[in-house]
Amino acid sequence: MEVDGTEYPLGYLFLDNDGNGVSGARTNVIVKFLAEFRTHGIFPQFFLTDKDFTQISAGQTVWPNTKNSIMSLAFTTSSRNKIKGNTHFKMR
Repeated sequence: MEVDGTEYPLGYLFLDNDGNGVSGARTNVIVKFLAEFRTHGIFPQFFLTDKDFTQISAGQTVWPNTKNSIMSLAFTTSSRNKIKGNTHFKMR
């Protein structure tokens, strides 16, 4: 979301993933998460992800006409470092 030229994320979703889950489970969780935004009338022009195909697929499922953009490593690292200090999240 952009406010006065500054962009803010609308939400964060952190999933524990040991790689032993049911096929498609991660995509389904992400689709449900993103669909809540769509339900509230949010239709973004672009969708930021890392290179994770699951995230890309979920974004395309919920918003098929939205452009997907890959986040830079610097942005991802910076965001993770800021969140690490927050006691509400458990980071590995």
